[in-house]
Amino acid sequence: MILHRPPGSEPHSPELVARSRTLVWVVAIAMLGLVGRLWQLQVVRGESYYQRARFNVVKKRSLPAVRGRIFDSHHRVLADSRPAFDILIDPSMTEPQQVDEIIELLELDLPQARKVRRRLDAARARGTHEAVLVLERRDREQAALARQISYRFPGISVDNRSVREYPNGREAAHLLGYLNEPNLIELRRLASEGYRLGDVIGRFGLERHYESYLRGKRGVERFLVNARGQRVE
Repeated sequence: MILHRPPGSEPHSPELVARSRTLVWVVAIAMLGLVGRLWQLQVVRGESYYQRARFNVVKKRSLPAVRGRIFDSHHRVLADSRPAFDILIDPSMTEPQQVDEIIELLELDLPQARKVRRRLDAARARGTHEAVLVLERRDREQAALARQISYRFPGISVDNRSVREYPNGREAAHLLGYLNEPNLIELRRLASEGYRLGDVIGRFGLERHYESYLRGKRGVERFLVNARGQRVE
């Protein structure tokens, strides 16, 4: 006589039960780890990733102020500003080894290379997310070369700025005065007035006396960049 067990009534071996329990624990631990990682990304680090993504899309750069003209009583220009070219590098988009390549491609001498590294190190220490001025008053050839290599190094850019010019040469130089960059001690003192590394300040004569009127105001430009960090026009 053959006896048939109803479906689902087969006995379970201890080994099969142990394996099933192990599988349940493995799945539960995996799901718990996944939920924990998701909570870390969305809650703990969500704001950090949002800010990083925003900086990868929208960039901003500072526009230098255009210094005002000085006229005499006959409306002749005694002091004016002419365009020049500045080279800027965004430290957040440029690795240290890339800086070495940029210096080599731009054929910079030792003092210029040191200036570039010093200004980038200072910008990284401040945690800035915008391009900083590393070389000022470059000629057209070097500016064109910088623009050319910007397709390889998206962190480099070229800006037009104004440079002080005195059409009459040394005439009335004792009255007009002159400009130069403030040193580090002066920069700390003038930082609250908006002065930055690479700015100039009146040192003598009219340039110094009317500094607050002549210096102009700095601007800010915001623009979009693609996934490679290149500007989208």
